[in-house]
Amino acid sequence: MSTASLLGIQSQQHRIPLLSDPACGFPRRAHLAAQSPGAGPRAVGGVVPEGIPVLLFQAHAVVSASTDQEMASRDLAAVLGRHPNTIGPDLCALLREVGVDRPDGGKIKARYAGNGKPLPGFTAACLQRALDAYAARAPGSPATPA
Repeated sequence: MSTASLLGIQSQQHRIPLLSDPACGFPRRAHLAAQSPGAGPRAVGGVVPEGIPVLLFQAHAVVSASTDQEMASRDLAAVLGRHPNTIGPDLCALLREVGVDRPDGGKIKARYAGNGKPLPGFTAACLQRALDAYAARAPGSPATPA
């Protein structure tokens, strides 16, 4: 089954049922509409807003649904059905494109079991800043000159 058929968001090309992993504590369906008002782009009728990269939108939905509002890259890759060695570079490229940096060099609170060093990952707040930046430059955005 493809990633597009596993995630609950729809882009112009795909419809995705938002996946969850009970072992990771994610709910069966992430409720994107439960975001607070003004929290940036959100799916309307399951469609990713124009100008927002699908991977970024999916990653934000999954990380926002997590208890800690952060997730290790390897866990995010598993939930999204992507390779753990490519999810970090792919998302970082999307963040760099709009001038967003990950706090603490991309390290999160979670630690490697063997040596206690912080894991690389993403926070919901960082991904939200990137979503907001993409939304601001999207066609028809109030921040985009006509």
